[in-house]
Amino acid sequence: MNDEASSSETPSTTSGITLPDPPMAVGFKPAAAEPGPAVKEAVSDVTHQTRQSVANAAEQIQRAGVQAVNATKAYANDAVDAAGRRLQAVKTQFETTKSSAAEYIHENPVRAVKMAAIGGAVLSAALVLLIRRAR
Repeated sequence: MNDEASSSETPSTTSGITLPDPPMAVGFKPAAAEPGPAVKEAVSDVTHQTRQSVANAAEQIQRAGVQAVNATKAYANDAVDAAGRRLQAVKTQFETTKSSAAEYIHENPVRAVKMAAIGGAVLSAALVLLIRRAR
């Protein structure tokens, strides 16, 4: 064995237990108290890259959020427009039916009264039947 290896195996005492010192690699020098300029620069570069990555990720998330908001607004506007068109179609159909009914009543008043009486009787019978079943 060489002198370096034998000197690294001198026992150390901790709490009454004797342990050998850990082996030292040949040419190993303990770290200096202060990091060198190369280490500081590397840490600075990693810090800068990390900040840049976080900023890029935040920007992408913000863009995705804006796109989601815009898509939701467009979808809501389309839904409101479609509902408005459907409501207008129902109003138009109601007005047409109302005009046709008024015209029919004006041309056939006796027949219209008979149909109204029959319709009222059918609705009354259905209502009485539902009330009796509910009890």
